[in-house]
Amino acid sequence: LSLEDCDLLGQAALNFYLLSCRPNSSIKFNPDESLAFTGKTGPYVMYQYVRTNKILESAEELDTQNVDFNLLTTPSEHQLLMALTSFTQKVRNARKNLDQTLIADFVYELAGAFSNFYTECRILNAETEDLKQARLALTKMTNTLLAQGMDLLGIRRVERM
Repeated sequence: LSLEDCDLLGQAALNFYLLSCRPNSSIKFNPDESLAFTGKTGPYVMYQYVRTNKILESAEELDTQNVDFNLLTTPSEHQLLMALTSFTQKVRNARKNLDQTLIADFVYELAGAFSNFYTECRILNAETEDLKQARLALTKMTNTLLAQGMDLLGIRRVERM
């Protein structure tokens, strides 16, 4: 990582930590916890975002026009799809309640759902080309919504880790 990327990662850790705390709650900042690459932290979310970038860069071709989402049948695929479809409602609720933690929670949940999906499903080496395209489409949507979620939280992203 470059020095600038390390700085951005540190800022992401602090911002995510602060923005994931409920309004009107007392907080005790723990730098070690906020910098961890596991758990509800900015670096964890950023790592999943960077992971999606790497997969998409490695994909030879992405055909998002003719994706058959009916091919996605595993529990982790369904969990990720459900997380993706909740984005608009989560943003509406955050706006309505003036509660940024709802967006931070969504970003963390989406990152976790993607991590489970990545662990359980072959993406680039899927059993068929159609399944590969469906999984790549899930990866692309995850990448987009993680980016938008971090943007809403004011977290600047790194592209590589």
